[in-house]
Amino acid sequence: MRLCFLVGMALLLGALLPVSVARGASIGVEGVKYFSNHNAALGEDLDTLSYTFNLCNGVWNKLNTGDSRNFYFGRTDCWEQDLRDVGQGGLDSSYGDNVDLFFLCTHGNNSGSSVILAYDTAQQWWHSDTTKWKLGDRNLEWLALYACRTLPFSAIWDTCSRFFYGLHMVLGSHDSLWDCWTTEECGRDFAQNLKDGDRVSDAWLDGLSDWWCDQNALVASAERFGTYRGGDFDWPNTTMDRDHYHGRGYVCSDIPHSQIYWFGYSWID
Repeated sequence: MRLCFLVGMALLLGALLPVSVARGASIGVEGVKYFSNHNAALGEDLDTLSYTFNLCNGVWNKLNTGDSRNFYFGRTDCWEQDLRDVGQGGLDSSYGDNVDLFFLCTHGNNSGSSVILAYDTAQQWWHSDTTKWKLGDRNLEWLALYACRTLPFSAIWDTCSRFFYGLHMVLGSHDSLWDCWTTEECGRDFAQNLKDGDRVSDAWLDGLSDWWCDQNALVASAERFGTYRGGDFDWPNTTMDRDHYHGRGYVCSDIPHSQIYWFGYSWID
């Protein structure tokens, strides 16, 4: 595991204010396994993701606490609207941005400035459009995407700076994540790590590691000016190093969009 950074100028600068939160967390889980409708409509050839529900069930079974905001959708019940800002005609205030942790398994990619996620129904679009995301202004802290190439190194700032509005982290990948029998437990391992009190970033990177497949997990975190220190980073006080699942340790305060100064990122090859 290695740490790196991307710097961007914020309009306003704020202090680091980590807080301890002792409460349960709400979760949303979505998994797209088949892509026959998608392929027929767009002339693409996306493969079936055979272990989608092994991954999703692992997260759901470990973390579902019965909170009324919890939800779990599969197949064509997964909509790109669930992550799209309500001001852009989306449903994020009811779904993706109405929980603490949102976990999605599907095919993914990155355009160079936007995460691309595939869906098997067009509600309203077949792919995500992160230029229309605005996550964290309601509730979401951690967006977990079990999908390939969501955050390639060259696109992290251009991608994340578009939609972090209080969001703490995107848990994604810089290259491939695998759909195979040895990785089907990754959702369960990630969730168990959260429950064990691991930092959210470590829970993802360790949970997705695999003895057979070369996983390429990556975590990107929003950070304040105060931890930049002219490039001599104050890692112990960053969101990356301090954030834990609710009730399992410190949870950093939300960073408003205008106060994001840099993005930390950590990955495995």
